[in-house]
Amino acid sequence: MCLENDRLPPNADEARKLQVRALKYALIEAHPQANGQAEVANRIILNGLKKRVEKAPESWADELLPILWAYRTTYEVSSGTTRFQLAYGAVAVVPLEINHTSTRIQKYELAANIEEA
Repeated sequence: MCLENDRLPPNADEARKLQVRALKYALIEAHPQANGQAEVANRIILNGLKKRVEKAPESWADELLPILWAYRTTYEVSSGTTRFQLAYGAVAVVPLEINHTSTRIQKYELAANIEEA
């Protein structure tokens, strides 16, 4: 099972298997020298993908961004923050919160946020 002329096989089942192998390689096997944290993160993401695409495996690409968003914005007890906040120095805000003005948005103070950064 391989790509021919940079195209997926015409058989849908073979194409799906190739996509899953490529994703697994990209997420897990590409850097075996990593310290283990990447493997744990990738396992969490891969498990989320497996749960979301169980009935429609060909939709994995559509499901990847929501799973990554959930992973990055989940509160971590060990660090007391989210991965998003660690990376960007700000709390993630869903566009819906801006359009419908949540309590968090109402209490937001730009000056306090700038001082924390």
